[in-house]
Amino acid sequence: MPKRTATADWTTFFGLLVKLAPSPALRDAARSVFMQEAQVSPPKPADPLDRSLLALKRMLLVQRFDSIHPGVSAAEMYRLLKIDKTNWYRWKRGELPESSTITTRIEGYLTDV
Repeated sequence: MPKRTATADWTTFFGLLVKLAPSPALRDAARSVFMQEAQVSPPKPADPLDRSLLALKRMLLVQRFDSIHPGVSAAEMYRLLKIDKTNWYRWKRGELPESSTITTRIEGYLTDV
């Protein structure tokens, strides 16, 4: 398995940021957070860096949704999606895997709207 590096991960992740981040300032802030996380915890399987990437991606999805539909609260979103509050916040923190049905439901809704 090839060795992961923060630079390689960032390059891969940047394409997603360009699509989801509404402004260059937000992309710069996200890059800064990403690089700080990469320096704090060296990459290893299922490490906090992976969760940080998921959380950042999910934060950008929610921000994109908020920019299109201002005023919708988190409570309204998780009730609309028929998921409980705990799973909503676990998803936002990157604790739910990409393969979970809850993740699929949330991300499907946020990207289709």
